[in-house]
Amino acid sequence: MYLRKSLSKCLFGSDIGLADLTVDQIRILRLAICLSTCFICAIALAWPLAYLSPMLLCSLIGSPKKPLALKSGIGLLMLIFLAFFPFVLMGFIIPRWPGVSALLLIIGFYYIFYLKAVGKLPELAAVLFLVGITIMPLMALTQPELSLSFTLGFLFSAFIAVVSAWLSFLVFPDPKGCSYNEAVKPKNNLQKHEAQVKALTSTIAITPLALIFYSNNLIEASLVFAFVAILMQNPDIGTNLKAGAGLLLGNLLGGIISYMIFVFLKSTPTLPFFAFLMLLSLLLLGQRIFSEHKFSGLYSASLSTVILLLGSVTGSAGGDFEEKFLSRMVQLFCASTYVVLSLIVLKGLLRKKALKYLARFEATS
Repeated sequence: MYLRKSLSKCLFGSDIGLADLTVDQIRILRLAICLSTCFICAIALAWPLAYLSPMLLCSLIGSPKKPLALKSGIGLLMLIFLAFFPFVLMGFIIPRWPGVSALLLIIGFYYIFYLKAVGKLPELAAVLFLVGITIMPLMALTQPELSLSFTLGFLFSAFIAVVSAWLSFLVFPDPKGCSYNEAVKPKNNLQKHEAQVKALTSTIAITPLALIFYSNNLIEASLVFAFVAILMQNPDIGTNLKAGAGLLLGNLLGGIISYMIFVFLKSTPTLPFFAFLMLLSLLLLGQRIFSEHKFSGLYSASLSTVILLLGSVTGSAGGDFEEKFLSRMVQLFCASTYVVLSLIVLKGLLRKKALKYLARFEATS
């Protein structure tokens, strides 16, 4: 209670209760306090794949979405656990039957993108499936004995994210009657066809990269591969120049913010000071994300980059911190550039066929 009042007085200029805050102010506090707490706990405790917890939590509370119920979240984790087995198995059969494995991978990517596009797969489930299909085969190819431990570590980190999201909405509940960003489910054949086109576009775009990663066992850059797959959920980036530029600028802004945090952290490399930097940074970012600011979408896109960069770099041991940071930043920017350019190229190749189908559909309707 004291923390709430202190933050309210600092941020909003008066000592007001939680019930007196607007929905945007509540979301700012929820994002800053809960995400920074999860992030610092992941860094301090450093369980296997700990950096995934704040990344997944970011997708759950980083935008105006309906709260994820704890029961639904646990059921989702059970589904992911059952779905990971085929991905692990795929890593073992790739060396023996590369052609069959490539076909299975393409089908897997397509159905994940399609089910997400038609609204039958929640966003968190889609992210988890994409991380699984990108990383698990690579893990099985390079370190088969660690596949099970990776799966358990991944599921534990996802469980922490789900519980953290549930607690965050419990401590900072949205006011009654507030609106949420809900996925629109297709209601007719035309919308389903559009979802199929989007899924096919994303699948074609990511297939060459997937084949390169799997054939060369690039496990060191697997996180970047997963990042590309997650970005591929929105193929409209390739049909909208503004959206594509926003993705690149958002990742660049996230890199700049992360590097500024890193510079301040170098002066006082202690965990309490790091916690203060994260809380302050997320408060400032949250004020932009949950606002009517014209660049709110840009700040929202930068949030995941900040968490991904700082989490993956600080969560790994050994090596020079600055060197790893700059290397990861270059990888993420190259990944974003690949997403935008590949989708733009596919836009020109598929546009004529899509227009022909739409014209035929309108003529028969």
